[in-house]
Amino acid sequence: MLFLCDISIKYFYNNMNSAGLIFLDTAPAALHNFSLVFNLLGILILTVIGNFVFRTFYDRFIWKATQIMRNDPTSYKFIAHAGTAIIYIVGISFAIYETHPLRTVAKSLLAGAGILALAIGLASQHALSNIVSGVFIVIFKPFRVNQRIKIKDTLHGIVEDITLRHVIIRDFENRRIIIPN
Repeated sequence: MLFLCDISIKYFYNNMNSAGLIFLDTAPAALHNFSLVFNLLGILILTVIGNFVFRTFYDRFIWKATQIMRNDPTSYKFIAHAGTAIIYIVGISFAIYETHPLRTVAKSLLAGAGILALAIGLASQHALSNIVSGVFIVIFKPFRVNQRIKIKDTLHGIVEDITLRHVIIRDFENRRIIIPN
C-alpha cells in the first residue's frame, strides 16, 4: 500500500512538474508572439500615420503652389501618388523584415524576383501599359488637371485627377467619368 501511494505521489509530482515546465517553456514563446504582433501593428500604424502626415502637408503645399504661383497641379499630384506608394512599400517591407519567420520567405522572394517580375509583366501587360501611359501623360502634359477637355463629340468635362492608371473627368452633369490611360 505504501508502495502504491509512493508511486501515485511521484506520478502526480512528475506530471505537475512537466506541466509546469511546459507552461514555462511556452510562456516566452507566447510573449514573443505578442511582441511580434505588437511590433507589426505598430509598424503598420506608423506607416498609415506617416502617409496621412505626408499627404496632409503635401496637399497644403500643392494648394499653396497652385494658388500663389498659378502653377499646374498635375505634376504635384503625380508626385503625391508616387510618394504614397513608396511610403506603403517601405512600411510593408519593414514589417516583413521585422518578422523573423518571414525573413527567409523575403530572401526567397528576392532570389526569385526576376522570374516573378517576368510572370507578372506578361500577366499584366494591359495594366502596365496604362501605367506607362499615365507617366507619359504626366511628362508630356497633353492636358492638365482643371482643364476643360472634349473627347469625341459625346464627352465634355473638366479633368479632376490624373493617376498612373486612369484619368478622372467630371462632366457638366456632375458625373465622374474614369477613363483608363
